[in-house]
Amino acid sequence: MNASAVKYAWSRHRVWSLGAKALKQRVVTMRRWSLAALLVGAVAGAVAASTHDTHQAWSIAAAAVAAVAVAIGTYNRAQLDGGAAAEWTGARLVSEALKSEVFTFLAGAAPYREGGERALLDVVERIEAGAGGDLAARVSGIDPDGDPVPAVTDARTYRDLRVVGQISGFYGKRAKALKITLDRFRRVDLVIGYGGAALTAVAGVVVGGALTVWIGVLTTVGAALAAHVTQGQFEFQLVEYGRTANALELLCARYESGTDRDDDEFVAACERVISDQNAAWLAKLTGKVEGAS
Repeated sequence: MNASAVKYAWSRHRVWSLGAKALKQRVVTMRRWSLAALLVGAVAGAVAASTHDTHQAWSIAAAAVAAVAVAIGTYNRAQLDGGAAAEWTGARLVSEALKSEVFTFLAGAAPYREGGERALLDVVERIEAGAGGDLAARVSGIDPDGDPVPAVTDARTYRDLRVVGQISGFYGKRAKALKITLDRFRRVDLVIGYGGAALTAVAGVVVGGALTVWIGVLTTVGAALAAHVTQGQFEFQLVEYGRTANALELLCARYESGTDRDDDEFVAACERVISDQNAAWLAKLTGKVEGAS
């Protein structure tokens, strides 16, 4: 095997992976700022309305804060709608496509059974060319991080390092993290719901409209949190990670039992399952289906 070809392909995967990570962090930061801006704007707006007749200076200051918060939220939403999320997902798909080809090559599976170094380099070139110049510019100047080429030499080591590692090292850890995040949001949503119900009950017996303003704030906060969870597709990802892990475990079980012992088909089937998960994630996040390769 010509080590230089696979090292080059792996280094390109690492470049796109690091680029995707940076683009993801940008999207996550924008979403968090958008959520914070909406919450601050709602509270500041309520303060401005409730203090308008009693503390005019406070009301003006709060109204200014609300205006700034709205401006920040509007700008971040425009950036996200303008392609920030699409850039992240696009870079991620290129990274995953390159990673898939490298693992297939290392496993010695079709179409790389006879070595196929030239074929691997051709596929790398085609995948990167398909990304387009604008997206390629986003990873330009990024150096590989020196992550070593996986020690895969055949279908069995492919199963151990690629498939089992993907199940426990990625899907398992990500599913646990997502579950913790979702549980936190659900607890906060529950508290907000109880708070809104309590304020509504009190407002029914208290004269004046101050409480009504804060009921609106809680409603806005609850809606903002729900939108944040929906935008991140946390529940969808949690379901998809579990489904994909189960599908990969089934393929491993069949391979080990001898039911489906064809190495080429095993590797190809595993890569299809992983690719399908990536495609479903992209479609849900951006509303379109694309293939990086």
